[in-house]
Amino acid sequence: MCPFPGPSFIQAAEQGRYFGMPLTAEILNDLDAKGWELYNVVDDPAETENLAAERPDKAHEMAQRWYMEAGKYGALPLASAELARMNVPRPTVARPRQQYVYYPGGAPISFSAAPKLYNRSHSITADVVIPPEGAEGILMTHGSRNAGYALLVKDGRLHYIHNYVGLERFEVTSSEPVPTGEVSLRYEFEPTGEPRFREGRGSPGRCQLYIDKVLVGNLDIPYSTPNLFGVLGASCGYAAFDSVAPDAYQAPFTFTGEIKQVIIDVSGEVIRDDEAELKRLMTQQ
Repeated sequence: MCPFPGPSFIQAAEQGRYFGMPLTAEILNDLDAKGWELYNVVDDPAETENLAAERPDKAHEMAQRWYMEAGKYGALPLASAELARMNVPRPTVARPRQQYVYYPGGAPISFSAAPKLYNRSHSITADVVIPPEGAEGILMTHGSRNAGYALLVKDGRLHYIHNYVGLERFEVTSSEPVPTGEVSLRYEFEPTGEPRFREGRGSPGRCQLYIDKVLVGNLDIPYSTPNLFGVLGASCGYAAFDSVAPDAYQAPFTFTGEIKQVIIDVSGEVIRDDEAELKRLMTQQ
C-alpha cells in the first residue's frame, strides 16, 4: 500500500503535496524508498498494523511484484491528476443553464447530473405552503454524512447545514420562525475568497438565509467542500440516501408541508439591498 499524496490532506500539505498533483519521478523515488506499507490481511484484515519496518524484505518483494503486475496490465505510467480529470467538461444532452427547477416526490438526482455548486455563487429558493400546525423536513439536499448540504425546516426555523468532507459542519439558523401560509425560503452562498485545492479546501463564503426576501440568518464560513459531495446524489423534499448531519435529523425527513417548487440558481445573482446588508452586519455570527 502506497499513500499519495499523503494519508490526509493536512499531512500531504505538510510535505508540499496535494490531491491531483503530478506524480514526478522524484516523488515516486521517495515513495518507493519509504512510502510503501505492508499488512498481513489474514490476521489483520482492517490493516491496523504496518509491518513494513519489521519486514523490509517482504515489503520490497511486494513492491517489486506490484510494478511487475502494473506493467503487465498497462497501469504504467501512473496517473495522478484526478482533480484535473474530474473537472474536464463532459458532453451532455442538456443545454447549458443557470437555473434548475425541482419538485417534491421525484426520484433522486444522480450526483453527476446535480447542479455543481462548488466554489461559486448560488442560491436555493423553495416556494412552500406551511399549514397552520407548522411543518418540518428537507427542502433540498445533496450528499451524505461524508460531505454535502441540506436546506431544511426544523423546530419552526429555517436551517442550512454544510458538511465539510465529514470533518466539520457549518450551520446557519434563521433568527425568525417560519410563518404559516405561502412562504419563500431562500439560501444564498457568496464566495469571499479563492479555493485552496492543495489543502483540500473549497472557497470561503457568506451563507445567508432569507424568509420572503428578508434576511434572517448569516454565517461566514472559512472554507467549503472543494469538489465533490460524494457519489450520492441530490433530492427534493426528502433525503433520499442519507443525512448530512445524522445528529440533527434522520433520513428521509420528508417535508410535511407543501413544496411548490425548489429553484437552484447558479447565475451568481444574490439579493442586495441596504436594509438587508445592515441587518447582516448586525446579526454577524
